[in-house]
Amino acid sequence: MPHVVSAVDLARRLGIRATTMRAWLRAESAADHPVLSTHVLGEAWRFSPEEADRLEADWRLAHGRARAPGQASLGFPRPSGRETSGLAAAGRRLDAVFEVQVVDGVVTLVIESRSGALGSDRARNPDYNEALALLLARLGQRGASLVDAVVDSTAARRSHPDPATRRLALEYPVDLAVADSSALRLELRRTASAAARRPGASGTGSGEKRLRLFLDLPDDDAGGLQSALSRDTPVLPPPVLPRPHPSARPNAGHAQPRGQGRTADAAFRRAVELRAMSLAVKHFQTTGWSVEDTSADHPYDLRCTRDHQERHVEVKGTTGAGQQINLTAGEVRHHREDTLRAVLFVAHGIVVTYDSNGPHADGGRVNLIAPWDVDEGQLEPTAFTWRPAVDP
Repeated sequence: MPHVVSAVDLARRLGIRATTMRAWLRAESAADHPVLSTHVLGEAWRFSPEEADRLEADWRLAHGRARAPGQASLGFPRPSGRETSGLAAAGRRLDAVFEVQVVDGVVTLVIESRSGALGSDRARNPDYNEALALLLARLGQRGASLVDAVVDSTAARRSHPDPATRRLALEYPVDLAVADSSALRLELRRTASAAARRPGASGTGSGEKRLRLFLDLPDDDAGGLQSALSRDTPVLPPPVLPRPHPSARPNAGHAQPRGQGRTADAAFRRAVELRAMSLAVKHFQTTGWSVEDTSADHPYDLRCTRDHQERHVEVKGTTGAGQQINLTAGEVRHHREDTLRAVLFVAHGIVVTYDSNGPHADGGRVNLIAPWDVDEGQLEPTAFTWRPAVDP
């Protein structure tokens, strides 16, 4: 009779209670573990030696006692004693599993799904959400863009073999260098819950599924990327700077205007423009681009080059919410003719204060659109040129 390994045997090998092992097996079965997909939930667990070895390795990986080949846990093992929380705690390990893979020449990142009640023995990858946000932030620091994303669980692939039906409904590409990683994580969760649903399924669906993210990277070294993303390094936030207290701002307490607006104060306007240009130059330089200021003699503000790529960046600054901007006829004409290289960089919410030397601009939040198609928005004429009629 072939040798079989029971759940009790597995528990003994791992030094845990049998009830803990059975609870973990049930959670893994619900999450489409490849070994458990051939076993019937509710029957006595019986595994071949090879299956038992894989389950033992996966349990140790999920609980921080080992690492499986080709996979990594974020950070370092948890410190002894009381567990700390937050990314600022050096050495904290997130209980979530991801893997970098190359598919048809494209670098992808797979994050395993979360299941089970948090804090229980059945919890699997309980730090899924925090880990996903951290991975997005670290990818952004490497200049990555998200070009596609799909639900990639075994059950989803079986019920929806066409990847298009498992695609997360986002606007691609997403520049991770400027994206808010926490907000993007929420958007991924929202779209994942609606993707690859079974016909007739009730409820909203889980948003913490196994995802495959397709990436565009300046450096496509997948092996190096796995190591870099696993390393416990601090993550710099996107260029969002603190604002002074409202009492220090002119018009404190008034509603923020939606667009750039117009001002007759040339010094005020210049301070805002310089602040926006400073943020734009810093953003592109920190993401690996060479930056040239072309605002004096071209219908765009920055020429950015990286490898064999070139981008023409239109930079706009505003103390308002940045929901609309002012464009000249020359700017519209140029970016219409060169849509593939056009980029719009809007620094909004800039704060202007005054002292004896005049206005000073600080703060600002960034909205970047790349590529930018002028005609995808709404152009509204706000000025006209009039000439006197010429007598025949």
